[in-house]
This record gives sequence, structure tokens and C-alpha cells, in this order.
Amino acid sequence: MPKIVTMQQLRGADACRGALEAFGALFGASAEATPENCLKAARADLDFVWARGLLPGPLWAEYDAKVEPLWAEYDAKAKPLWAEYDAKVEPLRAEYDAKVEPLRAEYDAKVAPLRAEYDAKVALVWCELYNRED
Repeated sequence: MPKIVTMQQLRGADACRGALEAFGALFGASAEATPENCLKAARADLDFVWARGLLPGPLWAEYDAKVEPLWAEYDAKAKPLWAEYDAKVEPLRAEYDAKVEPLRAEYDAKVAPLRAEYDAKVALVWCELYNRED
């Protein structure tokens, strides 16, 4: 008989808000840990790497041993795809940077005196309060 996973367990394990919302939308307050529900959760991008923390400590080594080759297989297949993506995006980044650089320099030049004035005022506030004899 499958065990139950609850929202309370997820909160107790410091699950992020997104995971709590996704779990709640899929299953409500609880779900049986069946293969079908686990696949449903995975398809909804719930993180089973994070969920490792819900396993009893003695099972972590076994979990890691089983997941490590799966990650290696994924990584081997994903690396060339990332390289292809990066090769297409890099020229766009360079073009973007070239267009943004003068705009950023203009902004920096305009904001510098404002920041200097603010910093000076903050320094004086600190100095006054630090030297106060209360």
C-alpha cells in the first residue's frame, strides 16, 4: 500500500511556495505516492531532487546511487543542446550589449550626482546619530 505525501509534510520540509501551489493544484491536501502520481507530479515540474529530503536518511545513499547515472545521461544529452543554443544567442548578446552600453553610460552620468548627494546626506545622518549623547 502506497504511503501518503501531505501538504503539511512539504511545509515542514520548507518546500517553496511554487511547489506547494503546484502540489495543491494537482492533488489537494495529500496524495498517495503511487508511480502514476509521481509521474503526474514530475510532468508538472515538481522537483524530485528536492523531494529527496522527504526520504528517510538511510535511503539517501541508495537514492543518490540510482539518480546519479540518470543525471549523467541527461547531462550528456543536454550539453550539446546548450552549446547549440549558446552559439545562436551569443551574437545577439553582443548586439544587445553594444546597444545598451551607451544608454547605461548616459544613465550613470545623470544619476551619479544624485547618488553623491544622497550618500552625503546619509553620511551626515549617521554622523549625527552616532555622535548623539543619549
